[in-house]
Amino acid sequence: MKDQSEYIKDLLMQISEADDMRAYEKFYYSFYTPLYNFAFSIVGSKQQAEDIISDVFIKIWRFRKSLPKVNNISTYLYTSVRNGAIDYLNRKRKYKIIHFSPSDYKDIFIELRNPSDHCISTELMKKINAAINQLPPQCKVIFRLVKEDGLSYKQVAEIMHISPLTVRNQLAIATRRMGEILPEYIHEDFSSGKKEKV
Repeated sequence: MKDQSEYIKDLLMQISEADDMRAYEKFYYSFYTPLYNFAFSIVGSKQQAEDIISDVFIKIWRFRKSLPKVNNISTYLYTSVRNGAIDYLNRKRKYKIIHFSPSDYKDIFIELRNPSDHCISTELMKKINAAINQLPPQCKVIFRLVKEDGLSYKQVAEIMHISPLTVRNQLAIATRRMGEILPEYIHEDFSSGKKEKV
């Protein structure tokens, strides 16, 4: 069975070479939820988050012949969403220039990925969400992108325009604070993960 990255590469090839609309739909649904959550965390509006995602995927289809030139599609998508969110905030606030700051992020969501995760009680989910919301803004964003969306330190660094070392340090802060807030629930899986070289 193909891993996720090979599956995505195959879809991109079908989209760019064969104008395959079914492959495009599969590609869209593979990324929609994490990108929507990311957009919503910046703009705080469900409708606007959906519009930003739509704009990004319309652009993907319009420029599909150029997709093979994109080195890392995941980083490209997150960066496009971030840029769309910043454009929206610029228009909303009527500022000519706005510098992206992780403090623009609102709430962070947890998406259950494993069947065993569904056994987590509603009460625990409330506690986890409350703990995440107590993290400093940049820690929240980095925690979500690395732990929930599975992005590498390098990808997160590119998306947020910070160094991979900053990503690592902020993730360490987030993990430590989560452990302080929820000591009885923190276990190896939550705070551990693959070590990355910075």
